[in-house]
Amino acid sequence: MLRVRRLLSKSLKLESPTAAGDTTADIINDFYFFNYAFCKDLGLPANKVSTFLCLMKTVIDADCATPSSESNSMEKSYARFEELLLKHSVERPPYSVGTFNREDVAAIVEHATNHYFRQFKLYKYIFTPKLMTTIKQVGCEGLEVVKGGRHLSDAMAMDLVVTFPEPEVDLEVKEERGGGEEKGEEKEGGDAL
Repeated sequence: MLRVRRLLSKSLKLESPTAAGDTTADIINDFYFFNYAFCKDLGLPANKVSTFLCLMKTVIDADCATPSSESNSMEKSYARFEELLLKHSVERPPYSVGTFNREDVAAIVEHATNHYFRQFKLYKYIFTPKLMTTIKQVGCEGLEVVKGGRHLSDAMAMDLVVTFPEPEVDLEVKEERGGGEEKGEEKEGGDAL
């Protein structure tokens, strides 16, 4: 199995995985290996295997060459795949060569639908180059560049003591109440006024 993967990688001029973390090379090698395994399970001869692998390479390379947009959607990709498959299914020299028969075409369409187009967005995300924008601030004519703040771990430790004030009693209210009772007693005695 490893030998077959190396031969496919060499014949299709693919990147060979250099490090254990090189997932994109592993994914593309697995993609071609499972396409090859499909051809062997179907019992296709060498000319059909070669044509199918080249067809799938053309489709995935075209899909991953440009960023996602409406012009490079899954529908456009599937139309490109159908066009290439049709060119290799009908004998009309010099426009097309009849490599695949009707049964082969049905099996290829089912395989491509289930194993490539179902995961189209995943392949697109992994292999499409991403546009990255980096903004760098440079001092201009004596202007100072704002320095970054200190980390929270560098802050000084503070002991925070919270004290609550004693509730204040309004003494004037108590005096008025007490004073009113004395005045009332005087009124009863009749000495007032």
